[in-house]
Amino acid sequence: MTIRGYDLNRHREACKHIWQEVGWLPDFPGGIAATEQYFAQNPCLVAETESGAEALAVAVPGELRHLECTLPFWAVTSVTVGRAGRKKGLGASVTAEITALGADSGCAVAGLGIFEQGYYNRLGYGNGPYNRIVTFRPSDLPGTLPFPERPCGIGPKNLDEVYESIRNRMACHGQATLSRNFYKAELQWDSKAFGLGCRGSDGRLSHHLWFCGVSGEHGPYRVGWLCYQSPSELLELLGMIRSLGDQVDLVTMEEPPHLQFQDLMETPIRNMRMLGGDKHRVGTRAISYTQARILRMDRTMLSTVISWGEVAFNLTLSDPVARFLPDNAPWKGCAGEYTVVLGPESSAEPRHTRGLPEMRAGVGGFTRMWLGVRQPSVLALTDEIEAPGSLLRDLDRLLALPEPRFNCDF
Repeated sequence: MTIRGYDLNRHREACKHIWQEVGWLPDFPGGIAATEQYFAQNPCLVAETESGAEALAVAVPGELRHLECTLPFWAVTSVTVGRAGRKKGLGASVTAEITALGADSGCAVAGLGIFEQGYYNRLGYGNGPYNRIVTFRPSDLPGTLPFPERPCGIGPKNLDEVYESIRNRMACHGQATLSRNFYKAELQWDSKAFGLGCRGSDGRLSHHLWFCGVSGEHGPYRVGWLCYQSPSELLELLGMIRSLGDQVDLVTMEEPPHLQFQDLMETPIRNMRMLGGDKHRVGTRAISYTQARILRMDRTMLSTVISWGEVAFNLTLSDPVARFLPDNAPWKGCAGEYTVVLGPESSAEPRHTRGLPEMRAGVGGFTRMWLGVRQPSVLALTDEIEAPGSLLRDLDRLLALPEPRFNCDF
């Protein structure tokens, strides 16, 4: 097996064939062209065997928000293995090397979407926050929701203003914003997708939503993303969804990070009880289908600001990614001994300091703790985290962070 960078002339047809085998290749010319651009315009690695390219991984750089700070982020947006390449270790190897490429590029944290829990844990990734998926009838949204006077349609030709709107959207802890190329592909991959938005008095797109996964005349529709700069704009977007209720029976979307969606429904429990067993199921389900891991401890800690307290401890960090990387790889993970300070001026020095309490952790569990996915004392029950009870209690108090939300379906 050889892993190398994507070459347009050498790999284009083979990589398109892999995506076709896994059911990802769009079935219309514009979507196929967008896929070719996606491979060529983003960091992409290909795993070759004697028979040619059998696996590929694509990544997109961006930013990750931790409280009020932002860190350089590396999203591994796709890992695909052809049918003939299964069970040969190609997927793990190409994922490890594209993760290393992110670290070599200076990114502090990486994330990816998972097909199942456990596979990418072998590379140091740990479960991200729950994604709460709401399925509802648009007509069940309250009639009091505001509806904008002049909504506008948006599509691929509006990429620049869509991306500006996304970058300026209302922030939340844990939010990921990826590069322009990611959204360029998202706007082109689905021939039935469409967007609705609103413009301010200056003519600029202020808030919008993107529908994809449009199925039939009456739906269901899936909301790819909601983008707004204020709570009132969020309510206007929901009002636009409600306006489709005369035709569309069902909409599915991830719950926006700034509200509890059930608060908008008049009879959510009755609706779930009445429509809980057929194809028009309504309600909310929660599952974590994203994972993250720290790539560089020093850069991650220096970009962490926790203003209400400070905890210092020795950390012995393990990182399983090294065994999937070549011996001569510049980055072999972030295993090692550190003195970690979490507080207004956080840091991670590559040594232990005498007298401090000690934690032993895997990088995936430590990432979950740092991000605030769960309390340290809870992660000590389920993840590779060992520490004295007093240290865990101190960290529980310090890392009482807002619920992290990636707010980006990568």
